[in-house]
Amino acid sequence: MGVPVNSKMSSVLRSTWFGVATCTLLLTTASAWSGTASVAQAAPPDSMPVWRLQVRFVTSNADYANTDDSVKVELNGANRTWIDSGRDDFERNKDETYDLRTEGINTLADIDFFRVEKGGSDGWALRHMQLLVNGVAIYAESFGPLWLDNDGGHSRVFLMDDYFMRQRSNWANYAVPVRSNVVPVRDMERRIEALTGDFVHGASGTNFIGGDHGVEMFTMSTNSWRVDLDLEDEKQFPFPDLEFDVDFDLTVSCVNNRPRFTVANVNTDASWPEDDGGSGSFAAFSLAPRLNDMMKNYTFFRRCPNIVLAPNGDLHFNPRFPPIGDWLQYQLVDTCAPIALHVSTGGETKPDGEAMFVATAKSTLKQDEKVEISFELPPQVVLLDTVIEVQTGKETYKVEVTLDERKDGSSRVAFSDVLIAGSLARYTLPLMYKSGKESTGQIKTVIRPLDEKTAATITELEAVSWFEFYSDLVVPLLTSVAHSRYIEDLPGKEPTK
Repeated sequence: MGVPVNSKMSSVLRSTWFGVATCTLLLTTASAWSGTASVAQAAPPDSMPVWRLQVRFVTSNADYANTDDSVKVELNGANRTWIDSGRDDFERNKDETYDLRTEGINTLADIDFFRVEKGGSDGWALRHMQLLVNGVAIYAESFGPLWLDNDGGHSRVFLMDDYFMRQRSNWANYAVPVRSNVVPVRDMERRIEALTGDFVHGASGTNFIGGDHGVEMFTMSTNSWRVDLDLEDEKQFPFPDLEFDVDFDLTVSCVNNRPRFTVANVNTDASWPEDDGGSGSFAAFSLAPRLNDMMKNYTFFRRCPNIVLAPNGDLHFNPRFPPIGDWLQYQLVDTCAPIALHVSTGGETKPDGEAMFVATAKSTLKQDEKVEISFELPPQVVLLDTVIEVQTGKETYKVEVTLDERKDGSSRVAFSDVLIAGSLARYTLPLMYKSGKESTGQIKTVIRPLDEKTAATITELEAVSWFEFYSDLVVPLLTSVAHSRYIEDLPGKEPTK
């Protein structure tokens, strides 16, 4: 996705963006990948993509509440995860959250039930459990306690059908989250730990141990980690424990607009037998396809992002901004911009209802500046009121806008305002996203100085916000922001570097 800029501005941006001194303004691009904002829904749409599944178990503090037995979770007939981490799981009064495999789950509609089953005869008492979808609890239940056991009239299986889950408050009031464009390295370690634990159970039916650092990832390059699995399979006496010690390189790229993980350089120093699944075989052949499935709904619009691993191992999916080039920072730090712009799309929402689109402008000029602000709306978006609200640090007022409706259904909203020197101004646009067939569209926000002297030295700036439109959901994909820059060196000013 590109932000149109003239060639003169483009050359200035290329020469001034990197290696500049920090000024006072910090702006973050608003996107479907950024932050943790969410939009309250009457109920989440069945079409909502699922990019992470987790389960939370809180074991009771009752006597003998803990268990060493195996536990598995199923969400439909094609989905199953054996729960196992490198820690001592299911201990008395312990609160743990585990990642789940996503096989058979693409959207919310694919969740048919929530089934928890414990094997063996070592009873387990639960005080609380949750099913989390995309990091938000969609089902929660507290007990006093619930025993999963094979005696005392108890059952080793807990089953909740999705019909009943949908009637609970967590599901009905679920807030659709905005997916972050940053995946913390700790979350990646948890995913790999979950896949390893599930594999160990599938291969031997026993638990593995290794503590909280049984899975560690270290940045090797801009798109590769070195992964260290240092675990131990805990066999029942008198059988000896088996080492599960394997190191490998994990590389992330983008194929068909979604992340793809590959494994290379596998080294194993383990007593885990290859005929029992094998730690080396698991890393070399099984891990990457399962991790790719876990991350299958981290899809991107039209083109792949710039993938960058931070020094601490965090994975950044950064939007590309042609023709300027790739900006390696997720947070856009405005260093010397006389006017800057931040756009908020409001997160995922349902169509045919009012939604707010917010543009915030910041002026670092020494004098007040008259500007024109315009919004280019696609046919799928309608302005609900020709009077919009403006908030500054000192006052709130209304502005009348002009609306130019076009034959193709698109429209242009424009108005003039004065940016107060050194102040922020927040413009709230009441919109309605229309329902209809699946499509894409963009909202372009433009700020253009009207004073001739200022316009000669400061170019206009644009923010382009991309959306996907579905019959029951509108998804903001990306907002790219081009900050204004000095085009000519101002008299008495040092050149911008």
